[in-house]
Amino acid sequence: ANKPQVIVNPLPVVNLISDAVDGLFCLGTNVAFEATPGLSSYTFRVNGLDVATGASNLFASSSLTGGSEISVRAANAQGCVATSNTILLNANTSTGIWTGIVNSEINNPANWCNGNVPDMSNLVISSKMIHQPHLNDEVTITNLTIEQNASIAINGGAKVTLNGVLNNSGELVLNNSYLVNGMASFIHNGSQTGSGVARVNLTLPKEQWFYLGSSIQNPTFGNFSPGANGSGTFVNVYRDKWYSTYTQHSNTALRPLEGVAVFYVLPVGETFKNLSYTGVLNTGPITRSFIENRYQLMANPYPSFIDWQNHDGWERANFEPTIWYRAKVGEAMAFVTYNWDADEGARVALFPDGSSTFNEDELARIAPMQSVFVRPRVANAQITLNNSIRAHGYATSRLKSGGSGNSDVVRIVADNGVSRDGAVIYFSARSTEGIDSGDSEKYRNDDNRVPEIYTKVGGRELAINGMPELVAANRTIPLSVRNRQTGEVTLTFDMSYFNGMHSVYLEDRDTGAHSNITRGGSYTYTVAETGERDDRFMLHFYQVSTSIEPDMEDGRTSAGINILSMNGKVLVSFTPELLQQGEGIIELYTIEGRKVSETTARNSRTIIMLPRESGVYIVRAAAGGAVKSERVIGNSR
Repeated sequence: ANKPQVIVNPLPVVNLISDAVDGLFCLGTNVAFEATPGLSSYTFRVNGLDVATGASNLFASSSLTGGSEISVRAANAQGCVATSNTILLNANTSTGIWTGIVNSEINNPANWCNGNVPDMSNLVISSKMIHQPHLNDEVTITNLTIEQNASIAINGGAKVTLNGVLNNSGELVLNNSYLVNGMASFIHNGSQTGSGVARVNLTLPKEQWFYLGSSIQNPTFGNFSPGANGSGTFVNVYRDKWYSTYTQHSNTALRPLEGVAVFYVLPVGETFKNLSYTGVLNTGPITRSFIENRYQLMANPYPSFIDWQNHDGWERANFEPTIWYRAKVGEAMAFVTYNWDADEGARVALFPDGSSTFNEDELARIAPMQSVFVRPRVANAQITLNNSIRAHGYATSRLKSGGSGNSDVVRIVADNGVSRDGAVIYFSARSTEGIDSGDSEKYRNDDNRVPEIYTKVGGRELAINGMPELVAANRTIPLSVRNRQTGEVTLTFDMSYFNGMHSVYLEDRDTGAHSNITRGGSYTYTVAETGERDDRFMLHFYQVSTSIEPDMEDGRTSAGINILSMNGKVLVSFTPELLQQGEGIIELYTIEGRKVSETTARNSRTIIMLPRESGVYIVRAAAGGAVKSERVIGNSR
């Protein structure tokens, strides 16, 4: 007879592991579990209740709570069932762990693991994050860890300083745009570990020229997305002459601090070009030798602003102290000129749209990814910059004073209603009559809509012109203009930094008009013929003797005298009370202090004739102990 056969199958061995290290997890995040593979079926249990059954050995949940117990029962092919070890979960109460459960707002407590917004000393961006955190304001962080598959974004206008370790196994994202306050600024003062990268994004409008540079180590032309030959898109670089790069040059390396000029043509319906590249951010000293002594582009290599005015972080002995760069001025792109060696108030020739007037420090700060023109004085001039020049921008930035003098500054803006240009004249004890380091050459605009204005020294055009202190009694300085379209142009004079003892007049030699601009003002002229004019406008500086024109008059007595200029004549009026004390005396002087005439006033209203020669004159009227002086303008007749 056959004997019954009994087969004993071994129980399966089931082990359960989790990505919750030591059982710690952040509430609301997904916790993953993995059971021993190769078995027929699995039943995952939470707190003794079956929650998932099937052939998969994987289970995940984002609805677990602190104290949850998770295990799994598994069966093999023979139907034998075994139960795994139990994993006990505990809610993580550590500070500074980002989960982003709700949104990207860092000030929302629900986005942090323990439900509290941290003090930003030590931050961990969890690989379990739901939403990427966005930094939008000024933030200082001690240490930052970005876990694998995690990322953090620094948006335009944010100013982020990291003083300690950056442990990056994920992605640090810098979101930039061309708009005012659109550049992200990141300064890292510590060390970096991990295999993660930085992603640099930049949004630009189509069909506008921009001067750019790269913020990462070992950059290539591919960072700037060159187009195919004939596409209309340009990524140009200067190497002994201007070259255009195309798609096939994407892997070609840039030189240190090398800048490019870009212009993007996009398909119909697309308005903005979005650049994006990844790599390791630049830090530490960077050096470049410029082969030629001509205008060349120099790129800001750091992911923060850099300060051209700060002398500590630069080695630039063989370079002019001026930078030139394009900025939006009205409807056109015009060149902004900044000179770190000029006196305070005279460092900037033209403030672009959106900038803070008189905030020269703002325009000394070169934005991340921006290139500016520099001028080597000799061939093979070397420039070196290091971390100490890094700075954050201002609220109006698109992209430290080196000492100030008691200079007198005249700021001039030419505006034709379409665009603007600017020039600066200043008088300083540090300046000379010739070209010196406090002067900045005029960089001609190639846009015909810009109404250019400048001065000349030895035939060289200057946007910023420093001269010795104004001690002579009289001085005349020609203003040069270049207009390439007809119409009206308004010259506006800002005298906020002019504290001299001279009166200042603008002369238009075409019309004979003299305008007193000592306290500022504007003058509008008509361009009938285009081209350059060096002989139309003159700035006259006149120092007037205080015996002729007192700095201060007693308003209680001079109020009885009125001086009115009109059509080559001057009407002087005295009150009867003053004339009852004796005859009045009316004196006419040139602006240099030479007496032209003297008239006795016996009636309350007296008219005197101005000379035929155009110019500025002083009328001094006295009667009954009262004295009043007025400047008047005589036009040629």
